[in-house]
Amino acid sequence: MSREAAGATDGQQPRPAFLSQPVYQLACAACIRPLCLRAMKAVMLSDHSKELYSTDMPPAGLQLVNEDRQVRHCACRIRDSACLGCGQVAGYHVTQPCADCLNDQNNGHFWMFYSSAV
Repeated sequence: MSREAAGATDGQQPRPAFLSQPVYQLACAACIRPLCLRAMKAVMLSDHSKELYSTDMPPAGLQLVNEDRQVRHCACRIRDSACLGCGQVAGYHVTQPCADCLNDQNNGHFWMFYSSAV
């Protein structure tokens, strides 16, 4: 793909792919309470067949529940997040990203939503 086709003009770098992705508003699948006004589609890094949504802003419709836990594929720590309306676990928050994940290409989205829960 040429730089021009990727949205760059002379002297500019191409825009990262995530800047051109659609933005979604998410609601709880169980009670329809709004959870997030600015989410993007994502895939789970440890299993690319699992689709998720993610955001970089703490969602107003969620609260953190349960304890932090270590993920299997890296040193990140995550914690479940649940709907404030009905308590259904809707996803998780990366509470402590590991150095490898921070050094890898990421978009700063540390709030994840399960597709089945929104």
